[in-house]
Amino acid sequence: MLGDNFQYYGNYNPNFMMGFSNSFNWRGFDLDFLVDYRQGGVFYSYTANNLQSDGRVVNTLAGRGADKGGIAWTDDQGRPRNDGMLLDGWIQNPDGTFRKNDVVIGPESYYPNYYWDYPARNSYSATYVKLRELSLGYSWKTPFRFVERAGVTFTARNLFSWTAAGNGYDPETSNKISGEGITSASIPDVTGDPLVRPEAGY
Repeated sequence: MLGDNFQYYGNYNPNFMMGFSNSFNWRGFDLDFLVDYRQGGVFYSYTANNLQSDGRVVNTLAGRGADKGGIAWTDDQGRPRNDGMLLDGWIQNPDGTFRKNDVVIGPESYYPNYYWDYPARNSYSATYVKLRELSLGYSWKTPFRFVERAGVTFTARNLFSWTAAGNGYDPETSNKISGEGITSASIPDVTGDPLVRPEAGY
């Protein structure tokens, strides 16, 4: 049951953040990497709210037919269907008592009712681990007196990410319009195209 009072769902601020980097050198090869780790915090995904309310993600396939747990029912237009669903709740009877909800509705009504007005169902852990950057370089001596060494480095960013929520919504994609800790149709962090960086030492 929806109410008028505010409820606390969490704080976006992490318990802590840390990074780990290291470099390896061997016979002219250089391997460097940076891993970022964030522990704690909660973020609200308006993107998830929209997608789930509209039934456009995998977890909203439930009930879309008898093979997916749908209930046989007849809709308001008299059409027999097998994609009925029941919202978890109670209905007040005329005498003031309550009974378990027994009103069957279709998925086009179930998912908007289930997700849209309930922020907690679209709020997730903001904990993540990301391979922020990985670079591999090679350098060699040159025969030129004015250039001692030359080299080339391949760099790629955001090659791997793991989130505690495990649902594909990135805790880092909040934007200035929605506010910190709220994601809304934001462009996610993507795997960067490898960069090639020539180098020379004098």
